[in-house]
Order: sequence, then C-alpha cells, then structure tokens
Amino acid sequence: MPRKSLPILLLASALGACGGAERSPSASGPERPATVALAPAGQTPPPAQGSLASAGFWQGPGEAGDGLIVAAAGLAGVTIHAPDGRQLGALEGIDAGLVTVVPPRAGAGRAQVVVYDSAAAALEVFTLEGNAPELVNVTAEPLALEDEATGLCHYRSRLAGADYVYAVTDAGLVLHFELYAVGERTAGRLLRAISVGKGAGYCAVDAETGTLYVSEEDVGIWRMGAEPESDTTREPLALAAPWGDLSDEVKGIAVYRDGDEAWLVAADAGEDRLAVLDAQSGAVVGRATVEGLGEAEGIAAVAAFGDAWPEGLLAIADEDAENGSNLKLVDWRALASALELAKASASGTETAPPATVRPVLETEIAASYGDAADDPAIWVHPDDPEKSLVIGTDKQLGLYVFDLEGRTLQTVPDGRMNNVDLRDGFPLGGGTVTLVTASNRSDDTIAAYRLD
Repeated sequence: MPRKSLPILLLASALGACGGAERSPSASGPERPATVALAPAGQTPPPAQGSLASAGFWQGPGEAGDGLIVAAAGLAGVTIHAPDGRQLGALEGIDAGLVTVVPPRAGAGRAQVVVYDSAAAALEVFTLEGNAPELVNVTAEPLALEDEATGLCHYRSRLAGADYVYAVTDAGLVLHFELYAVGERTAGRLLRAISVGKGAGYCAVDAETGTLYVSEEDVGIWRMGAEPESDTTREPLALAAPWGDLSDEVKGIAVYRDGDEAWLVAADAGEDRLAVLDAQSGAVVGRATVEGLGEAEGIAAVAAFGDAWPEGLLAIADEDAENGSNLKLVDWRALASALELAKASASGTETAPPATVRPVLETEIAASYGDAADDPAIWVHPDDPEKSLVIGTDKQLGLYVFDLEGRTLQTVPDGRMNNVDLRDGFPLGGGTVTLVTASNRSDDTIAAYRLD
C-alpha cells in the first residue's frame, strides 16, 4: 500500500523544555565486578571449511521443536542448527559472509534468510522451511553492493510494516534496502546510502524503538534512526578507548530487549570479552568473558527461543575457536544474573516521560508521495487574523497555501521547494509587499513571490 505524505500539523502553543535525568545504571547502581566469567551453554560443530562470521534465529516448529539457528560459514555456505547447536543441514555452493533472518509474518508467510554472497558482492534471499531445514533461493534479482559487506541486519518497521535490510560496506556506507514480494519471489530496492565512516562493521536494530546501531571497530558504536525517512545523522552511543569504556577493537553487536529494557551486547574484541551496555544511555553495565571464546565476530540475540531457552540466548561467532570456528551459545539468564542486570535496571534514575502535545487541526494531505510536506511559514493578516495563511513546501512539487482550517487555497507547482519564509513590509515597485521566498532544488535558485 503506497505511503501518503504527512500533513502539516498546527499546534496551539509552543513546546517548553522538558527536563529529566538520563538513566546511568553503572553510575547509580551497586558496584559490580568489572568482568564475570561464563561457560557457554552450548556450541556448534566447526564447518568443514571456512569460518563463521554471523548468525540469526528463526522461531517456529522445526526438527528440534523450538526453532533454528542459521550461520554464515564462508566457503561452507550457510549452516543450519538446532537450539542446542547440533547441525541439521547446510546450504552449500555459496560463499556466505554474513546472514540475517527475516521472520514470517503472523499467521502467514515463510521465514526468509538474507545471505551476503562474498564471491558476488551481493545479497540473496532464501526461504527457510522449519520442518525440513532447507534453504531455497527465492531471489528475484541479487542486490548488488559493489563493495565488501562488513555488517548485515534486518528491521520490520512498526510504522509501515515493511521489511528492511541494512548492509554495511567496507567503504563506510550503510545501504538501506526495502524487501518486497514479486509473485513467489523476493525483490529489493535501495532506499538510501548513509555514510558512517571507513571501518564500520556489524549492525543491529532495536525494532521497538526503530533504532539502528553500527559498530566502528576502533571508534565505538553509533546509533541512528532505522526508518527510511528518519534523520541520517549518526550519534555516538559508546566510544572505544582511550575516549570511552570499550576496548580499541569493537566487532559484533546485538540488541536484547526485555519489555521496556534494552541492552546492547558488543564483542569487545580488544580485551577478548563481551561488553553489555544500556541501549539508551550507552553506559557499560558489565563485562563478561566466555570460556573457550577465541575472537568474537558477529553476535545474534533472541529474547526467548521456545522451550529450550525461555529467557533468551546469544549466539556468538567465534572465528578463532580452538578446534575450529564455531558458534558459542550463551544463556542470557546466566549472563544477566552474573552482571546483576535486574538490579542495574531497578536502580537507574527514570527519565521523565515526554510531554504530549496534540494538534488542534491539520492541513489537507499533500499530493506528492513520501517525504513531501515540510517547513511551513505563517502569514498573519493585519486586519482580520482569521484570514491568516499557512504557506508550506511540497518537496516534490512546489508550494501550498492553506487557510487556518487546513484547507488548500492554492498550489504553486514551480519546483522542488525545500524551505520557505516570508517578510512583511518589503519595498517593491514604489510600495511595500509581503515577500515569500523558497529554496528551489530543481534549479538551485531562490524563488521569490509577492503575497496577494
């Protein structure tokens, strides 16, 4: 279903500043050991060749009864595992560098697995049948990256219901694709390319808040909006040493959400450990070493994994495991208990809830598709305030003029107007007029109008 442009909202009054202390569990919570030691709850066998780089979870009835773990195993393809780590199958004939799972929709559809084919530098989509773990290629056309991928993650929008994948490239771009069905196959379109900097690596998404996290090995962890129309400005969440609390080598990241609480688990590879961060504040709330873990790469997290893992599981790709690259499976309950995350959450200072302001009315919807309505200016009639006007831009069309009931009085289809402003009392032709100017991206000019 096509998205419609948002209307301009008219508010009765301006917002005041909202205060509130940011939660920092590590600052206000009880002192905890700097690092705890854990034994893995399970692990996968090493692939016959290649090495594991990332994994994903598929929830649903399968041979193991609870779900399946899929892993990118390089030249060994994509390996499929039971929740206890046993290998149930494999997709061979593809150089699988990274993998992410697209879960089925409620009541319909099949799970899909998006695989980064290192040899082709492209993404391909496969269906995953749980009862007989087999991957079948359903790609309408491979999504070419034209660069090496260093991270891959999935997000199902709570706003649009669409499925998106993000491929982080070696050049430091996040390529944001939308997936969609074409008959029985799956196609994709590139929505935007976001620059995050050379050295960017693994990524993860918090679907609850629509937040995309990207690790940059020697810098730390960035966050930004995951929605296609969100601001592309990146924000540093946690920095690497010597500027922050992470080591100088940050690799895989995963979001673990439990109700209102969200934790970010990072492979703090420079110190051979995991770092657990508060996903809101970026504060490191604990660290853990995992017995036998050589060098952590990609990390996947799931809040509950059927009967086998009712309180969550981490799958950590271990590139340098002693007996060959594999996945280390870590019980989230054991990690949370060792780090006293429940106490850390309870002891944090709650952020004041944001104020809610409702519009008194809204304008008619702009005709253009997508991100169109933008940047209004208000003209106040000097004699009759009820005849005042709202002038807004349609970034795909031109200008709109609305009355104070939100009705469209005029459209000016003069180009891709991005910003508009006005000035009363402007001298012109021997008199004074109200001057309206707008930036026109169609020809890189400033358009000027006289308000009648």
